[in-house]
Amino acid sequence: MFNPSNRANAIATYASIVLSVLIGLNMITSYFLIKEAQIDLKIFRLERFRHLQVKGNDQAILTFNLKADLTPAWGWNTKQMFLYVTAEYVTRKNAVNQRVIWDKIITSKKNSILNLKEEKSKYILEDQGDGLRNNQVNFTFSWNAMPVSGILWWKTEGNHVFTFPPDYTD
Repeated sequence: MFNPSNRANAIATYASIVLSVLIGLNMITSYFLIKEAQIDLKIFRLERFRHLQVKGNDQAILTFNLKADLTPAWGWNTKQMFLYVTAEYVTRKNAVNQRVIWDKIITSKKNSILNLKEEKSKYILEDQGDGLRNNQVNFTFSWNAMPVSGILWWKTEGNHVFTFPPDYTD
């Protein structure tokens, strides 16, 4: 009845139950650690704004200033954070247009303070048609916190409204 395989089975079962309970407590306590961050996002300049004749699309390259202190949002269960700046606007063709223009992954708390000045957009903002001209675009800063265990959570803060000019620069 108490041979070595039975004892090993009992120890493994007990260890897995204790580990499951600890992981569950870890997930539950992570919900109480979600905090706000301080974000300041401003579009600095429109670098390039043109209409692509071949595709018939508007294309823009922007620079922006971003100050973000994500230190309060970094908890003991945070593995890494995925940061991104999105452009959202409305056109005649589409009711909702969303494009990511910049992103970054941070893997430690010491890198969670950002002070970017005149940062060029990593991705081109391209519209399906000519919907950017004379249109208001809302730029927002968002982040996803990826935990060691538990579910992924995200926040959106720091928005800035920018109106595109009626004429192209190129």
